[in-house]
Amino acid sequence: MLPRRRRRRPSRRPPPRPAAAAAGGGSGGSGGPGGSGGSGGRKVGLIAALVLLVVAVVGAVVVLGGGGDDGAETASSTTEVATTDPATDTTAAPTTEAPSTAPTTAAPTTAAPVTTGTTAPQASTTTGLPAACEGQAGPFVCITSVSKDDAGNLIIPFQVTGFIPNKGTGRHIHFYFPNNPKIAADVLNAGASGPDPAEWVLWDLPNPFGLDGENGPYKVADAKSRGATEICVLVADNLHAVTPGTGNCLPIPADVLA
Repeated sequence: MLPRRRRRRPSRRPPPRPAAAAAGGGSGGSGGPGGSGGSGGRKVGLIAALVLLVVAVVGAVVVLGGGGDDGAETASSTTEVATTDPATDTTAAPTTEAPSTAPTTAAPTTAAPVTTGTTAPQASTTTGLPAACEGQAGPFVCITSVSKDDAGNLIIPFQVTGFIPNKGTGRHIHFYFPNNPKIAADVLNAGASGPDPAEWVLWDLPNPFGLDGENGPYKVADAKSRGATEICVLVADNLHAVTPGTGNCLPIPADVLA
């Protein structure tokens, strides 16, 4: 009987790996640590990428933040320029009133006659310088109005030209009523040189005649009793001789005689 041949069992070894796989496995297997080293490299690269990303984000924030400030400053500058632009400035400019060119004319003033006395007459109808007194050379005396005071004295302001009244030593004034018959007949009778001297009142001061009743002036009662409606003056010398044409006459107003 023939002996049995034993069958060889096929080998269970794994089939050989390809060369490329063997090489790769060699490097990975040459050290399992080598495989972990490749994983570590990937981790380092990832961390580096994250760092770069963070740096980029921070830089962008800084740039954008700075740009915003510049924009605000630019807007502020633009606004400031706009508010100071003369074309749009709404501030009211000061106004200056133009000087008036209209001419001004002062009202004329008339100087009152200078007198040496004052009074408060009740009425007067003649004021200013009578026409009979205009242009007269001295010596000349001009009565300018007729009134009365509370005591009934006739108040008669006068002006003299060419002399200073002085009844004691020089020329003076004679007041008289011209309706006196003697004077009506000859005006020289208003003084001592006439053929038939009549009545008169000699005077120098005060001015006006009759002020405060000094020196015995004519009164309203005297004019009434003589029927006089007019009173006159002439210049007389130290001998009481009058010179015709050296004075004037004025009417006695009705309200004075009332």
